[in-house]
Amino acid sequence: MEYIRAHERPQVAFRDILKDRHEESDFMWVSREFHWSKAYKKTKEVKNPACLKGEVLRSPRLLRLVEEEAKERNISKNDVYSSVQNILDEIACSKQLPVVRWLGYVLLKIMKRTVSALYVNEEKLLKLKEQMGSNPVLFLPSHRSYADFILMAFIMFNYSIDIPCVAAGMDFHSMWLMGKLLRDCSAFFMRRSFADDKLYRTVFDEYVKKLVSLGEAPVEFFIEGTRSRSAKSLMPKFGLLTMVMDAFYSGEVPDITIVPVNISYDRTLEEVLFAYEMLGIAKPKESTSGLIKGINMLDERYGSVYVDFCEPISAHQYVWEMSSGDVNYT
Repeated sequence: MEYIRAHERPQVAFRDILKDRHEESDFMWVSREFHWSKAYKKTKEVKNPACLKGEVLRSPRLLRLVEEEAKERNISKNDVYSSVQNILDEIACSKQLPVVRWLGYVLLKIMKRTVSALYVNEEKLLKLKEQMGSNPVLFLPSHRSYADFILMAFIMFNYSIDIPCVAAGMDFHSMWLMGKLLRDCSAFFMRRSFADDKLYRTVFDEYVKKLVSLGEAPVEFFIEGTRSRSAKSLMPKFGLLTMVMDAFYSGEVPDITIVPVNISYDRTLEEVLFAYEMLGIAKPKESTSGLIKGINMLDERYGSVYVDFCEPISAHQYVWEMSSGDVNYT
């Protein structure tokens, strides 16, 4: 077991979780029996993603909108309802443990070949794991690479924490095979812009709220909205955070534990692409063929990765302090 001390926070120990993987069987590790730590052990049981979609379809707000849309567009409610189901099928995540295990095995092989070490703030993560169960957990990682959400899933898998339901862009949804694999590993998909589409906006909003209030897994998205090309933090975008917080404001959950996560790389996979983009060369569209063409990147070494789980923020406590005027902004 190998630890390092973070220079800026010498009291925090980081553990290299890849070190044990070099000494043990990869197949046995991904095949082990799981007892997932659930983020939220709710009173109402929702056993699978299909049941979650059913809860969304029965939402009073959505049913009212279906009636309104049918009248405005002069079509049957069944036609509008069918559109809602299609939108949900496009958005909704799934979770297939065999797929999670297989991708975990592939990812582990790749990381052993390309990454020197994966240092994790284990103390903070284990403390968070012990406290899970009473309310939903929201992870807000920094966004420097497409590898960010893959690493988060890998770390949760390593510590037997339920794989987070992570927001992914439609570019991945349209990728042959990759979209299905990501969905089966708990990714849900969102369009880049939908402010003018009332039906989609309402369906997506209701889905996120149900994911938070009825789902057992943590929820995850990147508050910066896109990858930072300069390695500096971008201004946050609050759309998804507002949807998540609505579940708290409406009383559907007692609290939300918000966990900022910092992910730092010695080198990112996209460093050459980012350099081209900053020179004005257009970003290539994500595609399965592009992913295959980039396979030669796996011949390089990218140094170490550092993942720091920051102090959790209680939404309940923060709102109470805001309302009482007793807020510490430091």
